[in-house]
Amino acid sequence: MFKFIVTLTLSLTVFAAVASSDQLTAAPTQVKGLQVIVQNEAVAPGLCRLYFENDTTKDVACD
Repeated sequence: MFKFIVTLTLSLTVFAAVASSDQLTAAPTQVKGLQVIVQNEAVAPGLCRLYFENDTTKDVACD
């Protein structure tokens, strides 16, 4: 009976430590460095213009 109680206590302690760990349970709330495309415009055959949320544009090849 004593082994069972010790095993159960250790298991619950490890479970509680893992559950409360920020590194394992929390997802990042904000990704930095990624630009969000708000519009895609075809400007010529095979060429598109991407508009980003920070008011910049970029011309890229498109199909």
